[in-house]
Amino acid sequence: MRQVRRVIAVGIIVVFAGLSVARAGSELDAKAADYFTVKWSQIAYTKTDAIQNSAAAAKQGTSENLSLSCSITIRDPNLVLGTLQQGVVTQLTARQGQDLAVSPSPSRPGHFYERPRYEQRYTQPPTEPRWKTVVQSVLRLSPNQSLTPKLVSELQPSQMSLRLDTKALDQAGGELRQVRGYFHALVAESLENVDVPFEPNDRWVRLTPNLEVQLRQASCTASSFHYQIETRPQEESSHPLKLGDPLPSRLVVARRLIGPDGKPREHFAGAPPWLPMTVRGGMSGGGTDCQIKTLRFVIAVNPTHRRIPFEFRHIPLPDPNQPPARHQKGN
Repeated sequence: MRQVRRVIAVGIIVVFAGLSVARAGSELDAKAADYFTVKWSQIAYTKTDAIQNSAAAAKQGTSENLSLSCSITIRDPNLVLGTLQQGVVTQLTARQGQDLAVSPSPSRPGHFYERPRYEQRYTQPPTEPRWKTVVQSVLRLSPNQSLTPKLVSELQPSQMSLRLDTKALDQAGGELRQVRGYFHALVAESLENVDVPFEPNDRWVRLTPNLEVQLRQASCTASSFHYQIETRPQEESSHPLKLGDPLPSRLVVARRLIGPDGKPREHFAGAPPWLPMTVRGGMSGGGTDCQIKTLRFVIAVNPTHRRIPFEFRHIPLPDPNQPPARHQKGN
């Protein structure tokens, strides 16, 4: 098969605070909208000409696509449990103000909620003045511990894509004056922590009306740790939470290892990108600071499906008649 593909994209990095999420929909949806800021990052037009070499004869087909890529900044990661990547467009307005056709919403049975995404990095401490370094050396003072790099987790924007009708390229006058729609989010009413001492014991601790846990094994040293959790009843494998799935009143969304200082051990954080999380099982690991005092389970109370409205203005459209940009080699 021979395939010819051309891509025309317009990308704009928004340097201001971004458009706040619109106040549409139900009261709860509007309240949940305060937890997000949504920006569009790129609009792309793609056209694919494909020739298939079949036994009977060569067949040629053409497909076109117009998509809008967006980033979702989660302003309250404590209550936002997850979002769907595929958003829904409800209104398109051309440059002159007329409404345009809206592409039908894609089917959603296979789309599941993705957790807020974190990335870990080491912070770079500020450089001490030269004279302080000299004084510490002369007086044989210990280096300032606050100036050593520390591992921190940073929340990253979630991603969303929107499918637009390609007819807008000919009808919008080169610009979309307004794009309205919504995306789906899983939002909790509140969070609750259930702490279990990090030591092996026979005590059962209730997390939800239908789930108890027991810390069967637990050990740690300065450089390693290990634990094993049993559940009652035993957990059965479940599919990731999708839009429309029934939700329990209490949902286990995370477990964290807490040190003697009461703070989570950042380098032991981590969870699959979907919900619900599996509680039963064990984990082992190592690092520079593995002293663990508590195993903490984070419970989302009364999670609900929410439609979060958004609105964008003045989006330039790519020109489908423009030849694709050519890559040039640097001198």
